[in-house]
Amino acid sequence: MIFIVVRRMAEADTTMLGERGRVVIPKRVRDRLKLTPKTKLLVYLYRDTVMLKKLELPDVVEELESLWKEIDKTSAGEAETNRGDSRRDTQAQG
Repeated sequence: MIFIVVRRMAEADTTMLGERGRVVIPKRVRDRLKLTPKTKLLVYLYRDTVMLKKLELPDVVEELESLWKEIDKTSAGEAETNRGDSRRDTQAQG
C-alpha cells in the first residue's frame, strides 16, 4: 500500500502563461523560497500538473575545501606511518 502525503498551501496564487511560454512566479512565493533572478528550477510534469522545485546545488568551493582537508589529514597520517616504518627499519638494521 502506498501513502502520499500532500502539504496544503494556505492560499493559492494565480499567474498566466505569456506569449513566449514564460510564467511569473508570484512575489509571495519568490520571497518565501528566496528565489532570485537566475535561480534554477526543476520542472516536473505529472498528468495535467506542472510542478517547480528550487534546484539547490552544493557550494563547490566549500565542497573542495572539505575534500582537501580530508586529503591533508590522510596524507599526514600516512606520512607519520611512513616515518615510523623507516625508524623501525633503521633500528632493525643497526
